[in-house]
Amino acid sequence: MSAIFYSHRRVYLNIIVHLCIFMPLVCFSELTLILINSTIL
Repeated sequence: MSAIFYSHRRVYLNIIVHLCIFMPLVCFSELTLILINSTIL
């Protein structure tokens, strides 16, 4: 279960990296959401 979650997270991070290149504002908001979720969890 955790391995599947990890691979999904890795794919998600790759998508965010591509967003950073093409749409920095979207990337920034996504990273902010991740930080907020990490702090809550």
